[in-house]
Amino acid sequence: MLPVMEAKFHLSKPEAGNYSEIFQSARFAIPCVTIHSIPSRTAYTWVTEMGERLPDHKEHFVFLDGLRGIAALLVGWLHVSEKFSLRYKPTHAYLAVDFFFCLSGFVIAYAYDEKLAARLRFSDFALKRLIRLYPMILFGALLGGAAWLVGKSFGGFGGIVAVTVATLALIPLGLAFHEQAYPPNNPLWSLFFELTANAVYGIERRIFPARKALLAILILSASGIALVAVSYINRGLEFVGFASYSSFLAGFVRVAFPFFAGAFIYRYDLFRLRFRVPSSAVAIALCAMLLAPIVQPQAVGIYDALAVIILCPTIVILGANATHSASWSRIWSFLGKLSYPFYIIHLPIYSAVNQLKRVPHIPTILIHALPVFGLFAAAVSAYYVMILYDEPVRRWLTLRHSAARTPAIG
Repeated sequence: MLPVMEAKFHLSKPEAGNYSEIFQSARFAIPCVTIHSIPSRTAYTWVTEMGERLPDHKEHFVFLDGLRGIAALLVGWLHVSEKFSLRYKPTHAYLAVDFFFCLSGFVIAYAYDEKLAARLRFSDFALKRLIRLYPMILFGALLGGAAWLVGKSFGGFGGIVAVTVATLALIPLGLAFHEQAYPPNNPLWSLFFELTANAVYGIERRIFPARKALLAILILSASGIALVAVSYINRGLEFVGFASYSSFLAGFVRVAFPFFAGAFIYRYDLFRLRFRVPSSAVAIALCAMLLAPIVQPQAVGIYDALAVIILCPTIVILGANATHSASWSRIWSFLGKLSYPFYIIHLPIYSAVNQLKRVPHIPTILIHALPVFGLFAAAVSAYYVMILYDEPVRRWLTLRHSAARTPAIG
């Protein structure tokens, strides 16, 4: 079953005489439906693959979901090259995480800026974000713990269980054992900082419901300067956020600029351009950023900082204005839906596939094929985890939350 976009319309009652403002002149395509006008932000929402309700023009942003999928696949390629010791390594694919942060800030601000400024409580916002993210964190931690138990004797069974349990709570206990922050499934480090950024954003929006341009400038200036320093000192951002205690603390700097840059791109309408760009050009730009052949240590530090400060926000803005056909919308939507489960489970899948090397008398040709098989197995597994576990669990949790918030009648 191919996941497709799901559109839902919610028409709020307008004030008298304002019906002309509800429908704006526009045209966009949805699979099986062509709509010649888009309701205004107060009247239209779209349910995205991130599980957020977004205002109008969402069709343009389907491509951003596709960019998330492309970036996730390049992360998968990076880890394949490391796990299976391939000759070529996509040099800067780790910057996909920074792109995720920037895109996440944009999407979350688009979904929640008005709601948090109006009446949405911070507790409800936090619960919505946990419902969206935690089911796969739970699955990824347990899957990673199982794969780690099979493939490594670190600290014995008790040590593996202790670190896996800590990973379930996103506690970076691995650092205490001179390992990466989350040894069972290290990509979870970015989820810790994603949730942290979400919390700071929610608090900031509740405290400052009105636009504060000076505050935005101060946040971006301070976080941008700190990011440049962290990137230069560490000779790039590849290991920032998980490799040691100091790099873990630097992870707060790593997430701050891209996330809030994305949020402010929406809040101050910086994404509204007077022109459109081909989606293929934006996709190529993203791949070029993540595959740039810059390897000299000091140059890497400068490049990574500039990529996060300039290129990531630019790609988000251009992606929000990219043009593509209706048929490509399904592809971009599918890649977007697949990106999160793939990102969470791909490394444990690679670890399991890598154990096939231990099979006695395995032909050499099959050993050489393991990287391709690992990537394919991770993608297929992510799809079935998405439709059989992640989506049903999130629907159930959302219904439970909605039922708890609905007052009894009678």
